[in-house]
Amino acid sequence: MKYFKLPDLGEGLPEAEILEWLIQEGDTVKTDQVLVSVETAKAIIEIPSLRTVPSPICLVPPATLSIPGNP
Repeated sequence: MKYFKLPDLGEGLPEAEILEWLIQEGDTVKTDQVLVSVETAKAIIEIPSLRTVPSPICLVPPATLSIPGNP
């Protein structure tokens, strides 16, 4: 099972709020496909997948704060 970990968003941003998952559990995700939309203190960012992954699991529901490095 593969987990998507929120990457370091730079500029010393300690957390981001998950706005919307743009994939469904069970989908095959392709490289560079946008996975999730998050909001930081500075901007709304769409985060792409770094590789092709079969059947990812979205562990954090929308409207939840997440810390970079956590699944």
